[in-house]
Amino acid sequence: MRLKILKSKDLEELSDSMYENLSKVFVFLSSLLASITVGWLAFLLCYKSWIYFGFLQPHAEGLSLGVLLVFPIFYSNYKSKMNKSDLSPKTQFRAISIQLFCTFLALTLVLNLDLLVPIFKGFSDFFMSLLSPSI
Repeated sequence: MRLKILKSKDLEELSDSMYENLSKVFVFLSSLLASITVGWLAFLLCYKSWIYFGFLQPHAEGLSLGVLLVFPIFYSNYKSKMNKSDLSPKTQFRAISIQLFCTFLALTLVLNLDLLVPIFKGFSDFFMSLLSPSI
């Protein structure tokens, strides 16, 4: 019986260390995705201003530099949140997984921004045509 208790404690410690290591990997991935999202959003805004107004021409070097400059900010922010929390490794893993998923959704929205703008403009035009009086 003592052997079973010892094994379950070892398994629990192994499980906690596994969740802790996975949380560290997910912090890195989440900060990388967040920095890519911010960099890509800035790149798209510069691109749209270049197309429509003729200034702020975007370059791939600027995108790479932006991602590299923003990455340490996100990483230190996420890492400090993980270190300050008194949660178990499993709970931290769940929280970081949810955060990674939300960051991935934000990246998906930014990448599809070109599709969303005409859709919202079409809805706006449609609702304005419904509300405006017909002559």
